[in-house]
Amino acid sequence: MRLDLIIFHWINSGASNTVFDKVLPWIGVLGTHEFCVAFLIVFALINWRSPSKNWRMGPFAALIYGINAAIFVPIKHIVDRPRPTYAVLDVISRPDYLASLAFPVGLGESFPSGHAVTAFMIVTILAHQYGSYRFLFYGIACLVGFSRVYIGVHYPSDVIIGALLGYGVTKLILSSKFFRVKILKEKLESKGEEEPRDVLNVDS
Repeated sequence: MRLDLIIFHWINSGASNTVFDKVLPWIGVLGTHEFCVAFLIVFALINWRSPSKNWRMGPFAALIYGINAAIFVPIKHIVDRPRPTYAVLDVISRPDYLASLAFPVGLGESFPSGHAVTAFMIVTILAHQYGSYRFLFYGIACLVGFSRVYIGVHYPSDVIIGALLGYGVTKLILSSKFFRVKILKEKLESKGEEEPRDVLNVDS
């Protein structure tokens, strides 16, 4: 807990500058419920209209979001950890755009970071389909997590656990043969033979 506070204060106040003040609150929007819904719609349209991709990946991504939300929202209520803005002195509070619209019942609950869960879920889906850009995607997700601490609404541990949840749950689902066969209708080779490349046209 002490280390959590030390890192929190270093990011929230020690790293303070005018560029971060203007940019990072907007970066955090990439982890909101509203942005995620917009992403799911655009992602579904791209996969539906492209003959080289699996149209089922759009609804599948929405299912992944539902599973992630079903995990992290109850954890927020169970742990019920107050946000730094309510529990820590000398917090520099900065704008938290769209926060009043995204899961308003959890505004006072800090652990885990829903923004981190959502951001890492989105980029893990994108990295699965566009592997060549995976480092860029994960870099952006890390910025989302950093922004949550910088604006004063999360501890570093909230973000780290949220990122692990978003990445881990999404990666587990995407690699599950059950989901791939039953929902995406992929055809896998028989046991003992090499699996073919995904019909999702994943970049290397």
